[in-house]
This record gives sequence, structure tokens and C-alpha cells, in this order.
Amino acid sequence: MFHHFHGSGHQKSEGSFSADEFGRALDHASKVANLLSADVFLDKALSQKLDETDICCSFDDGLQCQFDVAASVLSSKKLKAFFFVNTGPHAGHPYILEIFRIFRNQFFENKDVFFAEFDSCLETTMPEIFLSAKKTFPEDYLTVYPFYTRGDRWFRYLRDEILTPDEYLEIMKLIIQDHGTSIDEINKKITMSPESITQLATQGHVVGLHSHSHPTNITRLTATEKHSEYSVNSEYLTGYLNSAPKCMSHPNGVYDEEILRVLR
Repeated sequence: MFHHFHGSGHQKSEGSFSADEFGRALDHASKVANLLSADVFLDKALSQKLDETDICCSFDDGLQCQFDVAASVLSSKKLKAFFFVNTGPHAGHPYILEIFRIFRNQFFENKDVFFAEFDSCLETTMPEIFLSAKKTFPEDYLTVYPFYTRGDRWFRYLRDEILTPDEYLEIMKLIIQDHGTSIDEINKKITMSPESITQLATQGHVVGLHSHSHPTNITRLTATEKHSEYSVNSEYLTGYLNSAPKCMSHPNGVYDEEILRVLR
């Protein structure tokens, strides 16, 4: 699964790939496993004929850099991929999580500098919440992911477990404003256009659901909200593709039994 790319007008950011790096990653994957095009992988999955060595290439979050940088590499290798697209940005609701990631990478020397400014803003704006979180933070939170530093884990604890979406948005808006930019300005640069989505499908790639607003923890939503996330997402993508999506990817890998019922 891939997210971020640099080149063709897109700046380098934490974890991003250049076209050459992406090509080498695909070459390596082909040597250690059976790298299939998405349409072939989907057919084998639906018929329950996948082998243990079968793998595929997928992209989450509907980012324009994926189309501008990665799609040409896929074409050169005659490989089709899955593109899982959240559609909130197309309805005037920017994908806040990705916008904030881009903001952190472009306006801060490193993530620790950002984490420090976030802590300072939260402590000043919502002191009781900040102090309470300090007391309740479990030191083993997300330690199952060894690539996360303690700073990563603390920030994600605040974002995903302590703050409400509105509280998190309030803090981030204050920080972004202090740096002289806006959510709308960043959103215009990063969101994959409807035309690009349609073109990917025309080229034979498989476009799938990824929720509408890409909640950080979709299980916290009501049953009605969960249903809306995927029904609206499907409505937008069906309009771009002229057919209903046949596959999906869970935002942040998070789901529950209710989500599975909605998808069925």
C-alpha cells in the first residue's frame, strides 16, 4: 500500500517516494512475491483462488501525487493497481488528516518540532484536557508499531483518543493560521481530481471505496454516520466511473462489525 510521492510539482515529505524509488520497490516486490495487477488479484480473491505469494499494489487517500508520479511508473511496467479514494474533498470537505500531514512536513523542520508546538497550543487553549491526557496516557499505546516514536504515539493518543474531531480541528487551525496559510489552499494542491480518477479507471486500474470524510476512527461514529460515509463515497465514485465500486479499503485500517454490515 502506497500513499505519498514527490516529483512532478509535489514536494518531498516524510515517507514519500520518487518515481525511481517506486519503480525499484515494484521490481523488488516482483522478485520476492507474485505481483498481480489489481483486476487479476480481485478476480482471484472473489473466486477464493488467491495463493499465499499473490500480492498487489494499492494506493489510499485519493492524492493527486499518486496520479502525477506513480501512474506513469505503473504504465511502464504494464501493472494495474487499486486506488482507494475518499471523496469528501470533492464536496468541499477537505481531507483534514492529509492536509495536516503536508502542513507538518512543509512548515516544520521535523515532526518533533511540530509535536512541541501542538502540545504548547493544546496546553494553552485546553489546559484541563492536556493535563488529564498526561495522566492517562498508557505507555504501551501503539507500541505494536515499532516505527512510531514516543512522540508519534503521544500525538496519536491525543488526536484519536482524547480530542473530539472539532477540538483537534480547532487546535490545528490555530497553528496553520500562525504559519500564514490555510486548509483550502493546501487542499487544492493535494486532492486527486475527478478527471484523474476517471482516467485511472479508463487505464484499467481498479478504483474503490475509502469512506467519504476519512475519519481517523470510524468506529466512533453512529450507525447512521457510518452508513452515510460509504453510501456518499459510493455515490461520488459511481458518478466518476459510471459503475459502482467493487472493492474498498478501511481508512486507517479501522472497522467494526457494524461497518462490515454496512458494506454488505
